[in-house]
Amino acid sequence: MNEIIEKAYAKINLTLSVSEKRPDSYHNITTVMQSVTLFDTLYITKADEIRLACSRRKLPGGADNIAYHAAQVFFQHTGISGGADIVLQKHIPVAAGLAGGSTDAAAVLRGLNKLYNTKLSNEELQKLGRTFGADVPFCISGGTALATGIGDTLTPVENNTLMPLVIAIGSEGVSTKTMYDLLDNKPERLHVYTDDMIDALKSGSQERVAELLANDFESVCMEIRNSVPQLKNHMIQLNALGASMSGSGTSVFGLFRSYTDAESAANNLRQKGFFATACGRNN
Repeated sequence: MNEIIEKAYAKINLTLSVSEKRPDSYHNITTVMQSVTLFDTLYITKADEIRLACSRRKLPGGADNIAYHAAQVFFQHTGISGGADIVLQKHIPVAAGLAGGSTDAAAVLRGLNKLYNTKLSNEELQKLGRTFGADVPFCISGGTALATGIGDTLTPVENNTLMPLVIAIGSEGVSTKTMYDLLDNKPERLHVYTDDMIDALKSGSQERVAELLANDFESVCMEIRNSVPQLKNHMIQLNALGASMSGSGTSVFGLFRSYTDAESAANNLRQKGFFATACGRNN
């Protein structure tokens, strides 16, 4: 096998609670993460060196791209002297709280593992990914998971809930560091019911899941990006059961009762000038 195609799925945060800052300057978090069917596509071919081309001109194509760095880490770890031509077809918005870069890096690790038949386990790939991105371990396996620590300690979560979703963005992203700095200056936080969310996902209750959506970053992002409250309000008006921001923003997702409702809402939001796509949970 000389070529492989690997899909890189986006993620959303159904709950996200940020706690204390650690001595290493990271923050401890508790979050329920969900992979979704919005994805990038990576075409990976065996080569004598690492080369990366991206469909979005504004994104770096070389060593500054986390997907390129993932390939470097893979070859250093395995001792393989070869390389890879990587073509990244980008669909996931960047700097939006959807793990767009991390999931590409995870797809590179998975793809190279298959292409070179190195037979690394998911746990080994996650360990590699942890060295350069907190979201990469989750993106290796996807599905639904409770993430703690800096987001890299994972526990699978049973999810029996139908999840027709709309993901929408209305403004430019904000750096994760900026969002943490803003949150550090805001002593009052939401009470995020993580355990209740896990129970709700297991029960399959859409209404209960929607009721429990929560993100500590949302209130501070709303202060600097008007599109976040606007999109939440639009989605509720378009019959979303609930809506929340993902990650450190600025994407907003809504949970709908049916895929027909989700498609209709996405079309409506696009007509209003927002980026919007309907999708579902992956795995």
